[in-house]
Amino acid sequence: MGALGLQAAYVVGTLLVLLHEKPELVVTDSISILVESAVPEGKGVSSSAAIEVATMAALAAAYDVTMEPTELAVLCQKVRVPVSPVSPSCSLAWHCAV
Repeated sequence: MGALGLQAAYVVGTLLVLLHEKPELVVTDSISILVESAVPEGKGVSSSAAIEVATMAALAAAYDVTMEPTELAVLCQKVRVPVSPVSPSCSLAWHCAV
């Protein structure tokens, strides 16, 4: 999977984790998500964590799903394992820092 596909997988992964973990989230129509970022990819600055946190926070806000920042970080970390099995040990701190 190329860099663009991997980044898209993080976006889709956040939706899947939210649907699984937050039963109050009900999607009845299509979703369009535009990701724009100045965080460089693959430079060790947690660009994937930034995408996960921003996407999950936006989805939660759009669908009135409330959660504490720590819960958001924990759920974002759950995105990591199926999306990027090469680096599943993403620190929770990466998600909390974003």
